[in-house]
Formats: sequence, C-alpha cells, structure tokens
Amino acid sequence: MSDERVLELLRTARNKDKFERLYYQGNTTAYGGDESAADQALVNLIYFYTQDEDQIDRIFQGSAPCRPKWEARPDYRERTIDKARESITELYQPDDGAKLIVGGGGRNGHKGASLSPSLIGEGQGHLTIERFADIKPPNKPREFVIEGIAVKGHAVAIFGDGGVAKSTLSQDAGQRIARGESWLGHTTKQMPVLLIDFELDREEQSRRAYEIASGQGYSQPPDAFFYICAAGFKTRDVFSFALAQCKKKGIGLVIVDSLGVALQGDAESSKDVLSFFREVEGVFRREGITLWIVDHQSKLQVGERYQNKTMFGSVYKSNMVRSVLQVEATEREEGALNLVVRHKKMNFGPMMDLLGVRIEFEYARTVVKERELAPEDLAEEGTLNARDRVLLALEDGAAFPDDLVERTGLAKKTVKNALTKLHKAGKVAHTGNVDPRSQAQEVSLVSPPLKGQGRGHLPEAQDDDAEENPTLSDNRSCGYGLSKNQLESAEQFFDVLPFNDKETFMRIVAEGYARDLDCRSASDAWCVAVSGRRDSWAEEDLEAKLRGT
Repeated sequence: MSDERVLELLRTARNKDKFERLYYQGNTTAYGGDESAADQALVNLIYFYTQDEDQIDRIFQGSAPCRPKWEARPDYRERTIDKARESITELYQPDDGAKLIVGGGGRNGHKGASLSPSLIGEGQGHLTIERFADIKPPNKPREFVIEGIAVKGHAVAIFGDGGVAKSTLSQDAGQRIARGESWLGHTTKQMPVLLIDFELDREEQSRRAYEIASGQGYSQPPDAFFYICAAGFKTRDVFSFALAQCKKKGIGLVIVDSLGVALQGDAESSKDVLSFFREVEGVFRREGITLWIVDHQSKLQVGERYQNKTMFGSVYKSNMVRSVLQVEATEREEGALNLVVRHKKMNFGPMMDLLGVRIEFEYARTVVKERELAPEDLAEEGTLNARDRVLLALEDGAAFPDDLVERTGLAKKTVKNALTKLHKAGKVAHTGNVDPRSQAQEVSLVSPPLKGQGRGHLPEAQDDDAEENPTLSDNRSCGYGLSKNQLESAEQFFDVLPFNDKETFMRIVAEGYARDLDCRSASDAWCVAVSGRRDSWAEEDLEAKLRGT
C-alpha cells in the first residue's frame, strides 16, 4: 500500500480520534507527557496497517511528534518498531481477496511480522499492462545461485524418501553458497543464506550446521548463514518475518525445510499448494529471493521404480518450481551413505548429469563429497538413453536379452531394439551362446569396458542414418559381425545358393541378424534383410548382383 493509503485507513478507523491526537497534534496528555510512550502508541497504530519498517519510518517522520531522537537514533526506531511487532496480535486484512495475513505478533519473546497485506497495491505489487515491444530485453545472462541448478529468484525443490539426507545436502549447499564455494562441482554465487526450520529445533540444527562446517574444513558455519526456528508459529507469520529479515540482511537464498510442514494444508490439494506458491513463493520471487524447498515423496509401492516417483501430493508442487532434484540412496554403510542426485526438471537450460554423492558421518564431522558413479548406478538410470544403459549393463559381462532387461529395467522390446542398433554400430557382438529355452543370442561388448570413464565419456552408439551404408555392418574383426554359429550357418546357406558374390551375401545376412535378434538361422536372417531392401533395391537386381551378372 502507498503511504497515503495507510494514512487514509488510519484517519477513517474506529480509533481515528486517538490517531489524530497523536499524529496531527502531538498530544501526549494521555501518556502523562511521556513522549516515548506516545511514540510507541502511534507506531502501534501504524503497524496494524503496514509492517514495512521503511514505510513506518516515513509515515512517522511526517507526524507532529517526530523529533531528533527518532531521526538520529536508529536503535530507538528499531526498538520502538520491534515492540509494536511483539505486542500487536492482529493485523489489518483488506477485503480484496488477499490472504497473506492470518495473524500478528510473535510469542515467547520471538519477533513476529507480516507480509504486505495485498498483492495488488502500489509500487512493486501494482498491476500494469505493457507491450512487449516496449520492454527492453535483459542485457545480461541469467544469474545462477548454483550453476546449472538454481536460478536467482526462482524456486528449487529437492525431494526424496525419508532418510536420504535431503536436509544435510541442503545445509551443505547453503553453507557453500554463503562462502561462495562450489557445491558438488557446480560453481555458486556468494550470498547470505537463511534456513527456515519447520521440522527440528535450534539445538539439533546447530549441531548439524557445525558438523557440516567441520566437514568442509571450518571451525564454525559462515557468518552469512542464518537460522529461524519456525516451531510453534503460524506459517504466514514465519514467512512474513523471514521476508523482512531477508530485506534487512540482503539474504538471497532461503532454505525451507520442509514444504510438507510449512504448507499447513493438504499437500494433495491443488488449492492449498497453489495458495502457498502464490502467496509465499511469489512474494519472495518478486524480491529476487530464491526458495530452496525440501520435500518428501510417497512410499515406494510394489512394482514402482524410485526414479519415477514425484514430490508427494499435488502435481503443482513440481509444476510451480523451476528446478527439481531427486535424491536416492544407493548404498548404506556403517557411518556412510552413497547417493545419486537426479535432475528431474530445469526450465532455464539443460538438466545436469546424474550426480554421485557420498556422505560420511564421523564424530562431530559430516563430509559431503562427490563420488564417481559405477556402471551399475547408471545402468538403470532413466535419464540415460537405452543404448547407453545397455552398454553399461554389459560391462558386468556377456548377457542374454532377458538378463539385460533385469539389469537395466528397460522393456524387453526396448532392449532388443537397442542391441540391434549397437550391433550395427559395432559396439556389441554375439558370443555364439544360445539360451536353450528362448533361443536368444548372448551378446557382449566389442569395445573395451567403460569402467572409470563416467557418463560423460560414454561412446556414442552410431545412429542408422549416420552410417555410410545404413544397411551393412562392417565389423570384419568379428567375421561380418557374426558369431561362430551364425557364420557357419551363413557358409552352409551360401553353398546351396547360386550366388558368386560371397562378400555381399555375408553382409546382407549380417544385416538380417542385426535387424532381428530372434533369427535362428542364416536363411531367417537373409529373409529379414531382403524384405527390408525391396523398396530401394529390386529383388531381381539384387539376385543379379549376387550371381555376378
């Protein structure tokens, strides 16, 4: 609200006579001539309508009782406003649909505050309409809080099952950002950070903060890392106070631990979730402050895959944040935890690669560090394409298609399609072993194992369109890419055919095997390959070529 609007409300309130005696006349009679008591009474009246400290100061300076003590003593101004915050238990709520204010001052000696009463008011919250052609585009790139993960002013969510160290990772990130240090290999922009704790208490969070600081090589948390214990307070009051402190201390990142508790509503209700993001996250975003939201996911049910889980409740939770991280524990050891951090969403660029993390819990020390991901970590990873997952699964040794289905979590048809492309690209070959029940061919890697190379070094499986001849495999070292049994079958089939060009024949048979891994003989492979060529190469021309005529 504008200053004039606040004054108008004060002049028309039920206690307007009291306001006019204090504001316009400077009458201190009702306070026994005590000017400080009169100052406090006037500030209390103003505070009911606005909790913006700068606005309170401006309005008070226009009053009759304003004197040098108020103007020259910042400590006096702050103390007077703080007393108003502690004593006012109800706040003005306009009848304009805004629901930012549901309560007033603090309890138990803690300070309370409130967000601006209305999203539709003067100044920054004032609605306007503009032509895009009149708006100048930004002349600088987006500002990241964490490179590739968190953009300034836009909410980030980190979620996962219980006990996967989401809060520890969040605190570790917060302390790194407060010092301007990289977090798990990603650069950060230094800024003050605030942790709002809805789940634990001051003692436990301070213990965790010092343990993480020790793991980072410091004796204490950074000076620019702040804490608010939200236990026992209304959510709106907490965020109101937090916003005021962010403005005062220049805080750029706020960790909310956790959304489920902070929501104070039904997590499965789109109305409650959208209300939180409109009335809380939206206000912080407008101030350029990033919310780092910690959340949970529902329990894993039989047949479900962990990485397919989402944040618990309404889909709007993930829809309303711009970057989403999922944390999964892959191995639990005594005193240590191996995790993967999966980037599930990023609205402002590409998603980061799967991140391996190890947390070591020592006495009075918690170490959070990157770890190299093993092939088994990546083989089932849905963020990799099917061919990369099959390649990684084959690092454990030769396998039949059914084995690869189990190792990768892919559908059998997807595995077979991936193997076909990898076979044609010369990445895998048949070993000659056949499953007696399914008659499926066993396959193994042709190239050296990928261990230690990491996801960023996976060899690209060549697409069909990228080959010079998209229908022929030129893996001479494996006998046209055929296994020993396939090669023998092809030799026998060639001997009974009236063909002279063995080289072309073998290549076509190899193509058939690559197209359909269920081919049981060279004749089957021949039929598959030839049927796929008829559109571009007439059958009689093919036979003429093979006859050498």
